[in-house]
Amino acid sequence: MQQLETERLILREFVKSDWKSLHEYASDPEVVRFLEWGPNNADESLSFLEGTLSCQKEKPRRIYEFAITLKDNGKLIGACGLRLHDADNEQADLGYCYNRHFWGRGYASEAGRAVVDFAFKNLGLHRIVATCDSHNLASAAVLRNTGMRQEGHFAQERKVRGEWRDTLQFAILKNEYQEQYHG
Repeated sequence: MQQLETERLILREFVKSDWKSLHEYASDPEVVRFLEWGPNNADESLSFLEGTLSCQKEKPRRIYEFAITLKDNGKLIGACGLRLHDADNEQADLGYCYNRHFWGRGYASEAGRAVVDFAFKNLGLHRIVATCDSHNLASAAVLRNTGMRQEGHFAQERKVRGEWRDTLQFAILKNEYQEQYHG
């Protein structure tokens, strides 16, 4: 079982008993307003959790989804994960979602940096990519704070709740990570 630790957070594998805390943010319309999924009903949150638990057993593993918990009290406040493309390309997508009651405190950037560090050090990746809705300025800031640079702006690239949305793409290469974190 993978576990990462930061100054204020423990990033751990999800367990079945996390579903209620996960559903608390996954069912919140404000949390998912820029996302292509949600708000989830209870069955959808449980299905996501069951899929995440199943991915933990894959060999070789392609998905690492971390439950983000507060170090001081263990409260699950969100998720941050990697989806590996394929072994030969050494690339992955980074994604995250947080309970809005914990927004604006730097937790997403802190967890994102830990996952990027894990990806390059432990998984030997070459490149990590992430996207966000162009109107989601807070998410774009998180990606920049994680060390990523904006690579592109794709006009009307995704349809979300019947509306075409622009997407921003961010990325970080292993050598960029090494310069930033270990300069």
